[in-house]
Amino acid sequence: MKTKPNYEYGYIKVEPRGAGNFGLVSMSGIHYEDDSHLKDMVEDIKRHVDRVGNVEIHYDFYVCGECGSEYETKEDADNCCQPTNVKAEKIKSLKDKEV
Repeated sequence: MKTKPNYEYGYIKVEPRGAGNFGLVSMSGIHYEDDSHLKDMVEDIKRHVDRVGNVEIHYDFYVCGECGSEYETKEDADNCCQPTNVKAEKIKSLKDKEV
C-alpha cells in the first residue's frame, strides 16, 4: 500500500536569511550577535499570517560560552566547562589550605 502524508500534522519550516544576505546582494563576514532577528520574525509571522497555530524558535546546536564547543542540547553546553571550573576551584582551595 502506498503511504501518504498525514495532512492534519503538517508544518511549515521558515528559515531566516543569513546575516549579510540582502536578497540580490550578499556580504560575507557578517554574523548575528544575538537572536533578536529571530524574535522579530516570530512577531512578524504572528502579525501578518492568518491560521498560525504556534511559532517557536528552535536551535540546531548550542555553544559553550567558555570554550566555544558545540552541543545538541542547552544542558550539555551549560555543563561543558562547569566540571573543569569546579575541579579547578577545589584544587585552588586545597592549595590555599596547605599554605
